[in-house]
Amino acid sequence: MGLFIRAAAFGFLFALLGGAAASAETLKEMGRRTDQEAIAWSGTFNEPHLAAFVRESLARNDEPALLVANVTAAATHSQRAVSLLLPILRQTSGGARTSYLAASGNPLAGTEAPALGIFFAVGWEKEMWKTFSERRDFPDADYGAFRWSLAAQSLKAWTLAVEARMEQKLAERAVDASKQILQTVQAQLEGRAALRGDFDRATADLAESRQNAADADLAARAAVRGLETLLGRYPEDLLEKVRFFQASPPALPAGLPSSLLERRPDVRQAGEALVAAFPDQVGSARLPLLPLTSVTGGPSETLDRLFDEGNPFSFSGSLLDALRKGGYSDAEFDKLDGRQQEAVTRYDAAARAAFREVQRMLDNEISLRAREESLLRIVTNDETVRKVAEKRYQNGSIDLTDLRAAEMQEIQTGAALIAVHASRLSNRADLTLALGGAVPR
Repeated sequence: MGLFIRAAAFGFLFALLGGAAASAETLKEMGRRTDQEAIAWSGTFNEPHLAAFVRESLARNDEPALLVANVTAAATHSQRAVSLLLPILRQTSGGARTSYLAASGNPLAGTEAPALGIFFAVGWEKEMWKTFSERRDFPDADYGAFRWSLAAQSLKAWTLAVEARMEQKLAERAVDASKQILQTVQAQLEGRAALRGDFDRATADLAESRQNAADADLAARAAVRGLETLLGRYPEDLLEKVRFFQASPPALPAGLPSSLLERRPDVRQAGEALVAAFPDQVGSARLPLLPLTSVTGGPSETLDRLFDEGNPFSFSGSLLDALRKGGYSDAEFDKLDGRQQEAVTRYDAAARAAFREVQRMLDNEISLRAREESLLRIVTNDETVRKVAEKRYQNGSIDLTDLRAAEMQEIQTGAALIAVHASRLSNRADLTLALGGAVPR
């Protein structure tokens, strides 16, 4: 196990006698180039409304100041939408939405961390926006990363809005079902004290359904306001006749190379600091070359083993070995100054974060896809059960309460399916950022 990883690591990090830095580009020039890549990426999800929204969002937020103002404002609407939607989904979707949050390492409480919409789940993205909020400027080399962040957050915001509107419709169906159950129980109540408990439960269920529907309506309105903020107009044309379940992330090829992670700004910046700390030995920084994905689209065995408990491999240890091989004598090696030691530590941390985030999001890919496939089968079964119940009710073999119970089960499974599918789209946006950009085609 460790031999392959350590063997790959001996080529780790250094291209001795490396090349010159790329010429600087203006923010807008870099933005246009990144936007073209991001627009092409959004088109791979096979939903024209989604791709159109991402494209228009990028075009409208082409000025750095406008980008920041609109993303910040849209984040507020996303937080509001999710704080309203999550309690409903905890009840109706079997935890599908909240389990995605937990898998992403995000808290579930209140408005602290929205699940979708404007939410920074990737370490470099979170740190980049934090740094900007403190300094209020865009480093030239990182503006492309801000543009990728905008594209990913636009996709997630659109997904949240569509999800909220679909959950709202299901919540309204649940209200109708609860009303009819209450009416049936109420009609049967006269002269039958034993049904009093059923009546009380039906009344409480209707009140809860109405509250859920009201909250789902508010959530949908808040999510749509987030889209409106990003576009500067009401986006109804991008939300009507959406084929939500047609929107699907493309399959990931096996053997994606770890060199893709060098596009991440945190890895790139740490590599530049490393080169500056060892100018005579290091021309450019390189991550260990290993496959990230398996044939199933999940994490490769090599990636999984990279962080196995007891694995003696360490990024910093391989880096120091590479330094020795690069010409440092033991005496020179023992005299590394604080700046050099910090550069080694920083690159070690950036590399670990990159590999861990990709591993986690690839795990999400597999688990969410399996959950969706299972729910699709259950939804089909629940629809059949409900249709049979309708016929049996018409024949008088069951009462309305049994019919509505079958309908409520179908509604709950449908809510879970919507939530899981939305989580898949959101996770792929986060994975794209974790990889530092789109998967090459």
